[in-house]
Amino acid sequence: MSANNLIPAGGRADAVRLKHPDDEPLFTWWVYWAEVWGAVNKGRRLDHIWIYENLKPAVQAAEVFEDARSWGPPSDHVPVIVTLDAAHAPRGLGGTRRAPSPGFAH
Repeated sequence: MSANNLIPAGGRADAVRLKHPDDEPLFTWWVYWAEVWGAVNKGRRLDHIWIYENLKPAVQAAEVFEDARSWGPPSDHVPVIVTLDAAHAPRGLGGTRRAPSPGFAH
């Protein structure tokens, strides 16, 4: 089941699943003391990046850095990064643009 089913209808989307289909196993957490975590590849997806539906066109990439799990000292979580293209984002995000005040020095 997709994590999207866990969020009530409210205009949000799982940004990582936009680039990785539901049938693809996707984990961000493994038991940290299990040295065979990669061979077994059984974990949980605890780390999500939720976005508003209107940002979906801006999602260019979504990566789960599983290799970070083998870095020392080990962690039970790995980084999750979503790349957004501002050119495809809806206007008005990030505040409004204002002209500098008259006394502003460039």
